Amino acid sequence: MVGLHRFELAPFKLLGSIARNSFGIFFIHGILIAAFIMAKRMLGISFPPNSWVVYLLVVIVIFALYMGLTVLARKIFPRHSRHLVGS
Repeated sequence: MVGLHRFELAPFKLLGSIARNSFGIFFIHGILIAAFIMAKRMLGISFPPNSWVVYLLVVIVIFALYMGLTVLARKIFPRHSRHLVGS
């Protein structure tokens, strides 16, 4: 913890962006995961079992989509984005 103290006031743009959109990500993640599962079943996509690399890539892509959707909603509907995606 002592070593991390020097980073306490350093601005990290990615972490700040995640923090600003965290509630929106939380708000829409259930809906989008259900949509991804339905699309995966309809398209017949399967992933190899116990593949951490594939799992990590899927998580990163889905998280990037969530971030993109919340940022897009905030830009398109600046006054009403709180009602749509919660951020």
